[in-house]
Amino acid sequence: AETKAIQDTLATNELQQSVENENKKKEDSRLSNEAILIATAAVEQSAEREKELTQKLAALELQFDTLRKERDYFQDSTVTMQQKYKEEVEESERRYQQQTQNLSKALEEIREKCAILTSENEQNKLSYKNGQILDHVNWGKKLSNMEEVNEGVI
Repeated sequence: AETKAIQDTLATNELQQSVENENKKKEDSRLSNEAILIATAAVEQSAEREKELTQKLAALELQFDTLRKERDYFQDSTVTMQQKYKEEVEESERRYQQQTQNLSKALEEIREKCAILTSENEQNKLSYKNGQILDHVNWGKKLSNMEEVNEGVI
């Protein structure tokens, strides 16, 4: 009977061991399935995150490209405007120098004409004075002649 009891206990222990092993296998299988589900969800979430980050990267690259183009445009515009400003300044300087030369020539011509007119004016004054003197002399001679004629008549 003792053997039977030991055999029953052994059978019970083996059965319990078998049940525990089966339960462990079920638990391991359940945990393995949960781990697979978690890993699958993590992979899916990672794929979604990667897709989202890829879209954000594409948007940022587009913005960067747009900003680069704007920068290049403004740099080109700045260079163009600086060149145009430089050309306008040079043209203004040329016009100013030309106007200055023209005004200098005109001033020199005016000075020459003024000198000529001043000289002519002095000559005219002298001629007028000489004319007055000659008129005075001529009137004096005429008066003298008239006096002589009058004396001869009287």
